[in-house]
Amino acid sequence: YAQNVVLVKLFGHRGYSSIYPENTIRAFNGACKNGFDGLEIDIWESYNGDLMIFHDRNTKRLCGKSEAIWKISTENRDQYLVKQNGMKELIPTFPEVLELVRKTKMPLLLHVKAAPGYQLSNEGVNRIISLIKQYEVTDQVYVFANNEKVIQPFCNKGVRIGRVTVSSDKNEVRSLVDWLAENNGELLIINRVRDIKMMDPGFVEYCHTKNVKVGSYFTETLEEFEYMISIKADFAMADSNLLSLYQDKYIRYRDSGSSSTYNYATIVSMKNRTGLKCTVEVKTDKVRKYYIYKQTGQPEDSKFL
Repeated sequence: YAQNVVLVKLFGHRGYSSIYPENTIRAFNGACKNGFDGLEIDIWESYNGDLMIFHDRNTKRLCGKSEAIWKISTENRDQYLVKQNGMKELIPTFPEVLELVRKTKMPLLLHVKAAPGYQLSNEGVNRIISLIKQYEVTDQVYVFANNEKVIQPFCNKGVRIGRVTVSSDKNEVRSLVDWLAENNGELLIINRVRDIKMMDPGFVEYCHTKNVKVGSYFTETLEEFEYMISIKADFAMADSNLLSLYQDKYIRYRDSGSSSTYNYATIVSMKNRTGLKCTVEVKTDKVRKYYIYKQTGQPEDSKFL
């Protein structure tokens, strides 16, 4: 970390899922275009070997009709469109997402799913690893799972791995950090911010001494995002654009060519369309440094978006 600069990456949980149908290319593109730092997705292996991106084990909630997700493939996905927020979208495949990740250079957190009556095959494991290498995104993709049995086949195979936990027990979570360190794991995802608050004050630093990045799975409010910043966590996942809310709270953006002032989301949209540049006014020196580092990667480098 640069001195006096806190960098917490905001990952779109199933993409920009508060606005677009979750776990779809539209949601992933939306996250890329609206200031998110990375993406989180869920993966299942279909009956024919296709690798499909979907959260639930059953299609009922999102598609309106019931079927096990492992029975959905590229052959029949047009019959099971994801319907949310007045939109209908195809269930994407893993290669389709990897193409977007390669193009945008966005980090990706890949949740390997498990369920009663379903297990990712050895062929599926090898295919996931092979595709990550084929698309040349091994530095960008972290493969993670809820339990050791699911993630173990990915260990020491040339891909980055992580674990997720729903525990708030200090000793259990610290043991998981140790397991990651012993198995060349690099990422710990703790389910809720309230669970992270149950950890010892030096917990994040302990993770970093083990070369393990740590963050939250569900970050639901601006206050929770600010807490993640305060403890110098590495990332936070959210359905909504908490970074936009954070920036709007502390930062104003002024069009370099006029006296007009805009919020973060509007500036990002205008920048994408027109290349607009905008000066930045901030309320505190700490937030100014944070903002500059978020946008440029270099502290004190520039005041332009």
